[in-house]
Amino acid sequence: MKQSLVVAALFIGLACAWFAATPMIQAADDGRVDIYFDGIRVGSDGTKISLLAAGDATVTSGTTEIVKTITSAATGDWVAVSPATALGSATKFYAALSGTTLTITVDQNPGANVKFNYLVLGL
Repeated sequence: MKQSLVVAALFIGLACAWFAATPMIQAADDGRVDIYFDGIRVGSDGTKISLLAAGDATVTSGTTEIVKTITSAATGDWVAVSPATALGSATKFYAALSGTTLTITVDQNPGANVKFNYLVLGL
């Protein structure tokens, strides 16, 4: 179920990334959500949420973290990370986005490769 949601979110996000900033659905300026091809605008101030990057990263057996550079990210952006495979011996995972650096960490050597999916959203 979780993987299906991640795949659906990735598909929707990629569709948003490919189209121009043309409104698909535009509501009145009353605080409702307006959906655009390049992202979603929420609230009456038009705050925009857009997909900056989507992908996967693998923490390899014998290590506890993977570091990826997300060139389109900046301080203040948001990341969602979900395991795509079992965590192995690890019991927890953590993700941090600092500037253009995404770090995914597990609490101990997983004993196997662990794949994670991620979405980076610009706020």
